[in-house]
Amino acid sequence: MIVCSCNVITDQDIRQAVSKLNASQPNDMITISQVYKTLGQRPKCGSCLDNAIKIMLSEAALKV
Repeated sequence: MIVCSCNVITDQDIRQAVSKLNASQPNDMITISQVYKTLGQRPKCGSCLDNAIKIMLSEAALKV
C-alpha cells in the first residue's frame, strides 16, 4: 500500500527501513525523520506522516 504519494513510499518500504535501522542501532529510538532519510527521501506535503508513524511504531514494537 502506498503511504506517501509524494515520494511513492509503501508500507513495506517503511517496515524495511525500520528493520534496517533496528539492526544498525538496536538500542536507539527510531524517528520518522531517520526512516525517511534511510529511504533517501524527505516528507513533502506531510499528509502521510500520521500513517507512516503508525507503521513505524507497529514495526518497531514487533522487534521489542
